[in-house]
Amino acid sequence: MYAKYLLSKSLSVLIVTLFTAIFVSLFLSNFVESFRMIKNPADHLTNEYYTFSVGENRDKILEQNLTLTDLLSELKREKIGFVMQKVSQSQVSGIFCYEKSFIPDMISGRTFNESDFENNSNTVLVSDELRNDIVDIDGKKMFLFENNYYEVIGVYQRSSNKINTDAYAYYNLHSNNIIENDNIILGQYNVDAGKSTKLLVNKVDRFCSVNVLRTVNDNTNFEKIQKVISVQSFTMFFLLLVLIMLTLNAINTTANWIDNRKSEIVVRKITGATDIAISAKLIGDYVLLTSISFTFGIMIAYLISRIKTSIFVGFDFSPTTVVIAYVSTLTLSLLCSVIMLMFFNKNSISEARWK
Repeated sequence: MYAKYLLSKSLSVLIVTLFTAIFVSLFLSNFVESFRMIKNPADHLTNEYYTFSVGENRDKILEQNLTLTDLLSELKREKIGFVMQKVSQSQVSGIFCYEKSFIPDMISGRTFNESDFENNSNTVLVSDELRNDIVDIDGKKMFLFENNYYEVIGVYQRSSNKINTDAYAYYNLHSNNIIENDNIILGQYNVDAGKSTKLLVNKVDRFCSVNVLRTVNDNTNFEKIQKVISVQSFTMFFLLLVLIMLTLNAINTTANWIDNRKSEIVVRKITGATDIAISAKLIGDYVLLTSISFTFGIMIAYLISRIKTSIFVGFDFSPTTVVIAYVSTLTLSLLCSVIMLMFFNKNSISEARWK
């Protein structure tokens, strides 16, 4: 009977808390997923990679006639395994490996091997999104990039990371096409040699002078959070605005909820209940209502997350995220109820003194 009575008095609270739970869950799960994407580098690099650009000291480059081949040869002399990537705005990247493998998520074929780089083969890996750009020439699968044909040796699946996105294709950075036609050292590079990456970058700097754009120290958790907020600024603003509006509405709803239970509160006082006991009972009821609303809210939020939209990069409904979402929803709800109880008790004391 009491459960039926409580639900009849709490419909508006249930509705407001339900929507609060939905938006809190969406906000947190989207933030967690965005943070994960920011944390994981693109192109199967580790968090130890550095980014640098070559071209700040053009006089030295021109004077010594330095080429991309010279740079790769200089790095190999260190006898440290590394992966070098030359990035471009077209998101088709050059790859060179030395005693280190580059292994994307292959669908068919193979990835680069040592002989590809040693023999300067005109080879390329393409993502499944570029299958339609593959052409047959003399019985070989070929891919055209910057007026040069590369033989397709494998097709891979790009990662689901929508923030740090993989390249659409990777060509052999030490291919004959590059050596003979575009052996230019200028450009932006990523290099990954694990813990030895800094040593290699210092070597490159001494060789041709570079501008370091990213180091392992540039990726602290605080900076990752800043990147998430920057990348998802519109989404975060929208969700936060809705949450603020729901919180303000929850305060008014809670006030009405307590006001509608005045007769019950009076009866409890007459039967000997103290203000503390009544407040504890009301807060206990509110926790129960919040828990019920959150259970339905998290399920609805999960169903919404299955709908593909352009404003959200993804959602992470891990157990940790669900627990944090529940605690956050409960905290917001309890904050509203405590504030209202304080005002209610204050008004009750004032009324008693007036009488």
